[in-house]
Amino acid sequence: MALVISHTLQFGLRSGVKVALAPLVSDAPIIILTLLFFTHLSHLDKLLGVVSLFGSLFLLRMAYESFCSQMPTDCRVPAKPRSLQKGVLANFLSPHPYLFWLTVGGPIMANATQKTPLPVFVFILTFYFFIVGSKVVIALLVGQSRDRLRGGAYRLISIALAAALAVLALMLLRDGLHLLDLW
Repeated sequence: MALVISHTLQFGLRSGVKVALAPLVSDAPIIILTLLFFTHLSHLDKLLGVVSLFGSLFLLRMAYESFCSQMPTDCRVPAKPRSLQKGVLANFLSPHPYLFWLTVGGPIMANATQKTPLPVFVFILTFYFFIVGSKVVIALLVGQSRDRLRGGAYRLISIALAAALAVLALMLLRDGLHLLDLW
């Protein structure tokens, strides 16, 4: 969510929506992986720990970029935001999608597939409608207020988003160290 807000503020509504859509791209391989390894849950702690550590580094970089971001101006050509790529990478490097699909989504789909595939499709459509939809709504709201933010207000929001990303990075670092039995 912080990445959606940050990209919307820095690069506009289109970039924020691209970040919001990232799970539609990145979750398919995660779902397939979790369903393939569904019976080997205990062996995935180390893998999730490594993913968490890389995710922590990625989020720290995003926090730094948000902290250093400048107010966009009409005369300055913004750098290419690569919003979808950053959103996909953030999703891949977070253990949360893996944990969700291993512990909640996977069992629901595995149980539902034994009966008929329709509940699986309904579950996936409903899940992504609300997950992606809520992030798109946030991007729309932030995008509408983006032009009203000037000077100090923009800077405070950028710092707050940087802090939120840094806290998430530290949480991922802690989780990764726990999963790797290093803390």
